[in-house]
Amino acid sequence: MKGKVLHILSGDLWAGAEVQCFLQANALRDAGWEIEVLCFSEGKTAENFREGNFICHVIDEKLGFLHLLTQARKLIQQSGISLLAAHGYKENFLAAYLSRKLALPFIPTFHGQTEGYTGINGLKMLVYKRLNLLVSRYLSSKIIFVSKSLKASLGFENHTKAKVVYNVVSLPGNTYDFEARASNETAVCIAVGRLVPIKRLDIAIRAIHQLKERNISCNLQLVGSGPEEQNLRALVSKLSLEKEVSFLGFQTDALEIMNKANCLLITSDSEGIPSVLLEALSLNLPVVCTAVGGIPEVANLLKDYPIFLYGAGDVDGIASGIDKFCSGKVLGGDGNAREILETNFSPDVAAKRLSEIYDSVI
Repeated sequence: MKGKVLHILSGDLWAGAEVQCFLQANALRDAGWEIEVLCFSEGKTAENFREGNFICHVIDEKLGFLHLLTQARKLIQQSGISLLAAHGYKENFLAAYLSRKLALPFIPTFHGQTEGYTGINGLKMLVYKRLNLLVSRYLSSKIIFVSKSLKASLGFENHTKAKVVYNVVSLPGNTYDFEARASNETAVCIAVGRLVPIKRLDIAIRAIHQLKERNISCNLQLVGSGPEEQNLRALVSKLSLEKEVSFLGFQTDALEIMNKANCLLITSDSEGIPSVLLEALSLNLPVVCTAVGGIPEVANLLKDYPIFLYGAGDVDGIASGIDKFCSGKVLGGDGNAREILETNFSPDVAAKRLSEIYDSVI
């Protein structure tokens, strides 16, 4: 074995960062690394890692940060951990403290910008964000970003510690359901992810409304759950889109649902490199999205692929992009998508890059 890495995750949800950590952990294990996981709560993250035959420890953060510190320190000393890999600001604070106390290398990963908050919560998150950046800059051994644009936007463009490791996707077989897409009487757009303000799913809903006003039929499926659901449902009701917009909640078979849609929508104000974008490309599913974060980096690698980029908050642009698929004539992508995914966004490629980074600090 090369060494034992402890990945630290909050564990309160199973979303993009957690999925990426899981995919990369499997590839790292295949590459000879011993991987263990620490979560701050029981939940889907801990469950999935255990099902993947990883040792997953849970220390309940509800018992207080001091309890978390003392128990995590004991765990690391007993387990023979050689490197701490943290994913999130709370995780980074814990890892930075333990790395100093136990003389271990610490590597934070930035998966995206901090979600937007307002009021006192917004002020608190701003403080946490600034502190997180300082901790990462001065106390870490290396810093990983999932895109070049994220690295630059957080002020690390020329920082010697900063490295880019792209998000990854496991490529399916030839399961592209062109017949299902062609058989949709009304074009189906799908948005997959947490229902949170930064995803700006109100833009997707308003785009569907704009198309309806122009007598262009299109249905929108929202796959995911989150605190913004009530506001989004209220907007759907206000715009009389109950027949056009469906809330499907969290789905374990999201890929199967995506494979029957005509296009994927990403309307976020900020992103790293969305896992769902890579999944859409793996299915040859066309994409209409905002040109934010690392999305243009992915698009620039593609040739002859139907991925249409618009500015953040551009309802007119998103609507025009959706309109391209409402005829049903565009059923899927082509060009070099699969080759690009295998070359740049496969778990094995990420594991090789991460191994180089880990080896440089252990």
